[in-house]
Amino acid sequence: MANTAISLKMGRDWQTLSDCVAQVRAFADGHALAERTRYVLELVLEEILSNAVRHVAGDERRGVGVTVTVRDGAVSLMFEDRGRPFDPTQEAERRQGLDGDEHGGFGLHLVRNFVDGWEYSQRDGANRLTVLIGGN
Repeated sequence: MANTAISLKMGRDWQTLSDCVAQVRAFADGHALAERTRYVLELVLEEILSNAVRHVAGDERRGVGVTVTVRDGAVSLMFEDRGRPFDPTQEAERRQGLDGDEHGGFGLHLVRNFVDGWEYSQRDGANRLTVLIGGN
């Protein structure tokens, strides 16, 4: 089966997050994704994008690019922005337990445990997070 993809640009606000999630859900409806793959797709999308809205600095209102690619029942998500460098894969490693005084941060831990792979890179002023969800 050929690759099919959708690319979206999202502002860093709750309304465009909601619109982006709805568009990706509609895109996913057109593919025979396994129930687990669909669940993890929505979990990752909502967690990463809500962090982009929640933790943006006041002067960093640049948008977030989201590309979702489906191939043979597997999904790849790529998030890209030009905000401050932040590696969520390292943050998830740092917060492995539920102990501590800090609130929040466990969504990235959940993402890490549900996905089949993820990788962060920062190049030429762009942050890129690629997430892989297998077709199992």
